[in-house]
Amino acid sequence: CARRLRKEIAVRLVVAVAPVAVVVAVVAVVAVAGCAKNIPIPDVKATADEAKVARGKYLAERAMVCVACHSRRDWSHFGGPVIAGTEYGGSDDIGAEEGFPEGWHFGAPNLTPHHLQDWSDGEIVRATLLGQDKDRHGLFPLMPYRIWRDAVPVEDGVDVVAFMRTLKPIDHDVVERKLPIP
Repeated sequence: CARRLRKEIAVRLVVAVAPVAVVVAVVAVVAVAGCAKNIPIPDVKATADEAKVARGKYLAERAMVCVACHSRRDWSHFGGPVIAGTEYGGSDDIGAEEGFPEGWHFGAPNLTPHHLQDWSDGEIVRATLLGQDKDRHGLFPLMPYRIWRDAVPVEDGVDVVAFMRTLKPIDHDVVERKLPIP
C-alpha cells in the first residue's frame, strides 16, 4: 500500500513538473539565442561582381532557401507559394499563421535594401551565419544559423550579401517579436 502511494505521488509529481520543465527549456533556448553579445563582425565587403552575385542568388534561392521564409506566402494555395513581388521583403506574422499560442508574434525580416541599407556587409554575414543582428540581439532560433555557421563558408555568406544588395527595396515592416513566456 505504501509502495502504491509512493508510485502515485511520483506520477503526480512528474505530471506537475513536466510542463514547467518544457517552459524552462523554451525560455532557455530563447535566452541563449539572445545572449550572444560579443560576436565580432566579420571584416568583409561584398562586390557587384556578376559571378559573385549569381552565386549569391543561387545560394539564397536554392541552397539556403532564404526566399521561403523571408517572403510573404499565399497559404490559401497548396504549399503556400511565395506571393510574387514580395520576395525577400519579409514575412507576415509567422506566429499567428502557424498556430503558435495567442500572443506569440514573430516574422522573418525584410532582406531588401529597404531594411538592410544601414547594415554593413559584415553585420549581414554575422546575422546570417552566426545568429546576431546589427544591435547584437540573438535571432529567433527558427533561423538555421546554427547549421550554417558550420556548413556555409564566410565567402558564400558574402556572395549572398552581394545578391541581396541587388534586390529592389520593398517597403514592408515585419511584426515585432513577442514571445509571452512566463
